[in-house]
Amino acid sequence: MSEFTKRLITGIELVIIIILLPIFGQEITVFAILLLSIIGLHEFYNIFIEEEAKKYFFIAAFFTIAYFYTMRYFENYQELAIAFFIMTFLAIPILKENVRVKTSLILITGFFYIPFLLYNLAPMTKEFFWMVFIIAFGTDTFAFVGGNLFGKHKLSPHISPKKTIEGFLTGILGALLLVYIYSYFLNKEVSLAMVIPVIIASIFGQLGDLVASKFKRSENVKDFGKIFPGHGGVLDRFDSVLFVAPVVRLFFGFFFKV
Repeated sequence: MSEFTKRLITGIELVIIIILLPIFGQEITVFAILLLSIIGLHEFYNIFIEEEAKKYFFIAAFFTIAYFYTMRYFENYQELAIAFFIMTFLAIPILKENVRVKTSLILITGFFYIPFLLYNLAPMTKEFFWMVFIIAFGTDTFAFVGGNLFGKHKLSPHISPKKTIEGFLTGILGALLLVYIYSYFLNKEVSLAMVIPVIIASIFGQLGDLVASKFKRSENVKDFGKIFPGHGGVLDRFDSVLFVAPVVRLFFGFFFKV
């Protein structure tokens, strides 16, 4: 099977799952996001942390589960859940002689980069849940096509040599177009209150892509993982979603019930 065929089949399967998840209910959705977060954490730690410290992934996974269900049922205590996580991983270098302080900081960064950002999908209504993926995947697709057709000026050659300013702008326009079509089918009027958050979300989605590329380049790896054939790992496929979800939840929350 060719790489393109693998990528296409996996992409179709992911789209079907994304469409069905919110329909199955919020508990199923939260569990799926939690599972993705834990897999993403494992991918992140796997490329950054020395072998000896990888066992601390299980502590991070425990805190991720605790954080998700604290947010789900005891939202007023979210700061305490985060505080316990930070204190635990800052204490590790003190308790374990062979663990560097840098490792503690990577463990903490992984938590804030993946579960903390990805959780923003969990409380959303299905309409905004789907919108996050429309913006994230739509931006990626239009940026790729626009970059190939019109790309002349490099966006960030030291991180991702193929990305262009033209592709960046095409990605934003593509996200706006797709959200307009999506809103039409939902019978929602497209106003300035919707346009500006979409632009901001699209920009942050592309920044999320660049952040993931920077992480991989710094460790000389092509992909974070292999869980999605043709796409790589959770962080390869959902890098832009990590940054789009909190933007949609924050900015659309001012005007709509997200």
